[in-house]
Amino acid sequence: MESQKIRQTFDIKEAIFYAWKTVIKNFKFSLTTVAIFAVVTWSYGYVQSLVVGEEASRSSFQSSLDFVLGIIGGTIHLILAIGFIRIALAFLDGHKPQYAYLWDNWSLKIWNLFLAILLFVGIFVVGL
Repeated sequence: MESQKIRQTFDIKEAIFYAWKTVIKNFKFSLTTVAIFAVVTWSYGYVQSLVVGEEASRSSFQSSLDFVLGIIGGTIHLILAIGFIRIALAFLDGHKPQYAYLWDNWSLKIWNLFLAILLFVGIFVVGL
């Protein structure tokens, strides 16, 4: 039996149309998930700015605290980003996603992602 090559093409117009149709079909869910992401991100950034104060008048402790809070905020952002990817993949597979996809089952994934980021940064620094 002869091996046949399967040629697949990617049509950007078709991808955008499919994505737009999926968002419109699930408009309430899509809008709510974006709102959750925005509120959590904005709230954390606002609280962080209140805690550490103005950049020009920060002490070394406040700068260190800003760094730590930035890492925590980045981790929260990554958790939500993983959830968005999970929701997008559920839509792509034809499943109905849940809001809990934004934050559940993140503990193992976040460590893998964190390690991947550290590896990337390490390779980048060595490359410099």
